[in-house]
Amino acid sequence: ERARDRREIIRRKAQLLDTKQATGCHKPPSKTFKLNSMHEHACPERDEQDRSCQDRAPFRPSGAVAEDLFQKAAQSATPRDGRGMQSRSKRLSYGQTRVDTAAPRSARPVPGGTVSMTTFLASQNALSPSHRPTPSAQSLVRDLTARGCLSSLPRMSPFSPELSGHSDLEAVRNWLSGALPSWRILQVLRVECSGAAAAAYNGVSRTLGPERLLWHGTSWDSVANIAQNGFNRAYGGRHGSKLGRGSYFAEEATFALRFCGRSQHRAIFLAGVLPGRFCRGAEGLVEPPALDAGTRYDSTVDDPANPKVFCVFRDFQAIPLYLAEVASS
Repeated sequence: ERARDRREIIRRKAQLLDTKQATGCHKPPSKTFKLNSMHEHACPERDEQDRSCQDRAPFRPSGAVAEDLFQKAAQSATPRDGRGMQSRSKRLSYGQTRVDTAAPRSARPVPGGTVSMTTFLASQNALSPSHRPTPSAQSLVRDLTARGCLSSLPRMSPFSPELSGHSDLEAVRNWLSGALPSWRILQVLRVECSGAAAAAYNGVSRTLGPERLLWHGTSWDSVANIAQNGFNRAYGGRHGSKLGRGSYFAEEATFALRFCGRSQHRAIFLAGVLPGRFCRGAEGLVEPPALDAGTRYDSTVDDPANPKVFCVFRDFQAIPLYLAEVASS
């Protein structure tokens, strides 16, 4: 079809050329005409040639010339982009279609049954841990208490005499009130940790003792896992690994509160920790440094002479004892 169009164009050009030759010599381009007109006095024979053009017979392509023109037309009509022998109107329509598809994504209608990229990313962000809604402290505590993981029933205080209080819960409350004078202690509950975690802790208590009572601050979405299963070093590293990749505990409750998130009501655990033999920690340690041939330290600290922050690398080295909910005054 395209070759036929080209042949038609050639035929019309030939008719137009015949018409021009019948009326006179073909008109030169404007620039050439101006150039010739500037030299018309220098080339008087050009006038004679122009006059003789009127006496020439009209030009008609001969058989060989016409065949050559038709072959060139067929070659020029050969598609270069693999779309076949398409007419100009079809190619223009295809080009218009490409222009339409290049429109902004926001202007295109979303096909039925599909989800836009904005909606998909929003749903992924909503499901990511950083965008999950923080569980209510009251509902979480009620649920853990109902399952026997937490208890508000007082017991005889197991702590040293300097921690005043007639019960263990009262002693922890008084201790925390003195450590956090600008915070309100809303409630203190005992963690009824039992099972494999408690058995492993008790099994190594003589080897890695003496026990230290340290604080561990965390967000509310981690409270249930710690209360039920104990501490897990695999969740460490959210706030860095300055002393190594392990579970962190602090002597001071104010330091532990830095890692409780930004909520008004924060959760802090009082834990029993068995640091054993410790040394100064380093960034990114996977396990404690070697002590001598075949043995290693048990934990790392910020300052071996006066340790305030401990990092343990075994889950059985720490066990949660009490959970406290505090709020800024």
